[in-house]
Amino acid sequence: MRKKELIISTPYGNLKKVKALLKARQAKKWVYFGSKFSTLTSLEQQLTDGFICIDIIEIHKSVVESIKVEYVAWIDELNRKYGFELDWWFGSVFSRNNYTSDLFQFTCYLEILKRLLLKDEIFPDLVFVESAGFAKDLKNWAQSNGFSVIIKHGSFSIASASSFFKSVLDWLRFIVISIIRSFAAFVTRGIFKKVKCLPKSSTIIHTFIHDNSLTKDGILTDRYLPFLYDYAARNGLNIVIHPMLYGFKYSYLAIYRKMRSSRIPIIIKEDFLRVDDYLRAFTYPFRTPGKKIELKDFRSHSFFHSIREMRKKECFSPAMNAVLVYQLFLRLSKTEFEPAHFVLWFENQVMDKALIAGVRRFFPGARITGAQMFLHPPNLLSLFPSQSEVDARLVPDILIETSQYQCKRAVVFMDTIPCQVGAGLRYAHVFRNEIFPQSKGNDLPAILVVLPFNLFESIEILSLIKNSLGYIKQAVSVLIKVHPDCNLERIKKEFGELVWPEAFQVVTGSLADVLKKARIVISANSSSMVEAVSYGIPVIYAGSRIMMNQNILKDLDSEITQECYTPLELADAINSYIQKYPLKLAEYKEIGNKVKDMYFTPVSDKTLAPFFERTK
Repeated sequence: MRKKELIISTPYGNLKKVKALLKARQAKKWVYFGSKFSTLTSLEQQLTDGFICIDIIEIHKSVVESIKVEYVAWIDELNRKYGFELDWWFGSVFSRNNYTSDLFQFTCYLEILKRLLLKDEIFPDLVFVESAGFAKDLKNWAQSNGFSVIIKHGSFSIASASSFFKSVLDWLRFIVISIIRSFAAFVTRGIFKKVKCLPKSSTIIHTFIHDNSLTKDGILTDRYLPFLYDYAARNGLNIVIHPMLYGFKYSYLAIYRKMRSSRIPIIIKEDFLRVDDYLRAFTYPFRTPGKKIELKDFRSHSFFHSIREMRKKECFSPAMNAVLVYQLFLRLSKTEFEPAHFVLWFENQVMDKALIAGVRRFFPGARITGAQMFLHPPNLLSLFPSQSEVDARLVPDILIETSQYQCKRAVVFMDTIPCQVGAGLRYAHVFRNEIFPQSKGNDLPAILVVLPFNLFESIEILSLIKNSLGYIKQAVSVLIKVHPDCNLERIKKEFGELVWPEAFQVVTGSLADVLKKARIVISANSSSMVEAVSYGIPVIYAGSRIMMNQNILKDLDSEITQECYTPLELADAINSYIQKYPLKLAEYKEIGNKVKDMYFTPVSDKTLAPFFERTK
């Protein structure tokens, strides 16, 4: 019997040699394990004449559901073994965050191949991967299953070198930005003459600050935790803001002026940090990657090479920033500042762990409240605290969620931290009883596309919609709303400005305003889908062919929402919703009210109070 063969290749560069290896075979099956839709389409264009791309959508979804609990338990075991050092918690490789670590995705890829192996007729002859480390782990697995393996290295070595230099540049960039921020703090401190006094027995609110978050005269607009500040003022509570600056690149002078003029005291860390604090942060990359870790196999498979590669090339700026935040609370403990309560926008990222570790160590009497004012994507595992994080005391004393349903989801990997329902701060607009959106006069039916924050996900959604336009039976307008944290110019550049359809109209303004124009909403990995359904607007989830899907509405068994993965599926769904629209208004509105009550809690003094309860 002829030994089975498997070719593993990078998806980049000239594929002639790879194609030549399979020239004698009639049906040449291949699969792409990567995150870039543009790379998949490029492969499809190059691999014709008998090459067949294996559709892994359904098996991918099934694998994710079946292994994620076991995966979290595996990471928990590592956390318990190495989490005695604080630096361990600041790394990205074991963070369970799909956007900073490919580890969970790699475990899924290998499980997909295991299942395909049971269906020998569809097992690939050729696997494209973007990681040299994962290619080695894949080779070891294949050889243990009786395959002869050929790795066509191509640009693997170039990609590895490029990733290494990206890590170095990230480290240097963080140092440069730290110097720029220190200079901005120094200059503005001189202009305003002194550092603002931080009131004792106050509540620290940790939130994100963007360029438009503060006016020149110091008025704050917090899009993450609105309503809390007015409630605090009405109840005589002292508020201090711990800011997470986002989106400033190298320009910080203006925002530091605004922070200094803020009517609410803002902690400017450069006012407290010392040179040795910065040195501790800057040396983080030299303390962690080389440390040896004993790894147990996951589901009988080794990911040694994948993990070693990820540890060598990870971006260190989040970890270095986390070190500075921890050191900040050390310095604050040397002052007369004594916060009684800490409310943070809690995504369970390394920054949050640093904040919580600092408060626990240096202000042990302070209560910590984690506000999860977002809807949990089902497979973004890092958002869900795990039991090892609870045991290490790196999660809040209590979680606040937008509904009881969200509470049940948030505690799926642990059961010892209480969860309470609070006001759905960012979603207050769904309770304003807006008129159901309708077209006026001769207006075309409007399809609103709400893009997620991730660039590659946005490109795949736009490509799916573009390719479906020719199958839509009547003229429509396609409104594109870009995520506030994503850059339109970068999206157009990646998508291709020359192929940007004329039908795509970019809209701005709040989601509540643009939803009024929509007859159908298309999105993915965004809470906007639930907001739209709450208004009674049909939602189409634009599923990914390659990435881990995060359909927040997947548990909602209703015709008001559909999943689509191909242009034909999407066009059929659009045609159906447009046709049903006039007949289903009342039914959709009734479904929307049920969904609204399922996911959201209205804002009132009663539902705002849990954010400020200080009793431990």
